[in-house]
Amino acid sequence: EGGETRHWCDPDQYDGAYDFSRWPEFTVTWAVRGPRKDYRMMTIYTPEDR
Repeated sequence: EGGETRHWCDPDQYDGAYDFSRWPEFTVTWAVRGPRKDYRMMTIYTPEDR
């Protein structure tokens, strides 16, 4: 369960993916590519009361 998004911010491409399969924990992953950028960033969100 989740989705994907794409965003062009000249000259860089941002590709995002959302994963809600472990709700209420979920992840957001961004892959960024451009002339001076080439990285992947994953954030894991968890409820505070765990």
